[in-house]
Amino acid sequence: MSSSTSSRLLYTALIRTHHITSRKKLQRVKKSARQLEVPYVLVRSGGAPGIMYAEAPEENAVASWVAAVRDLRYKDFQCARKPTLQRVLLSAAAGGKSAAPTSPSFQELETTAEFGHVMEEKGLTKWWGSAWAIRRRSEDGRFRPLPRTNAESGCWFWAFGSCSATRDEIWSQ
Repeated sequence: MSSSTSSRLLYTALIRTHHITSRKKLQRVKKSARQLEVPYVLVRSGGAPGIMYAEAPEENAVASWVAAVRDLRYKDFQCARKPTLQRVLLSAAAGGKSAAPTSPSFQELETTAEFGHVMEEKGLTKWWGSAWAIRRRSEDGRFRPLPRTNAESGCWFWAFGSCSATRDEIWSQ
């Protein structure tokens, strides 16, 4: 690890929804994070797919936040990664945004590619990639998730993201 990067064991969770467009619901997500002491939330909003990531030092805080988000009844809500303990990189490249109790952060991104880059900066490429079943597309060298279907709705989930890691780097982590 470089001198500008440190790591910390944190509980993390990843939520996938059909889309995130409602500003009211996003305010509730943010308020729930603050009330439940979840100091870092990352959201991909503005359309489909909707993705949310949370990290906190306490498992109960993340689990309660996931339940609060589920209760907002997002279309095709899926907890892609239940709260588990992960080693998360806290780097200067990530803007210093981390699960530090003194600096709560709610970050919104417009693209899945940006979301993927943040996961890469946090050292969660394999964790994130396996939740999305990411595979490499040979024609452009970018990582792309395979389509997923929800058996009840028949809705396909696509994420059009990319990251700079190679396929071997993802699966070796």
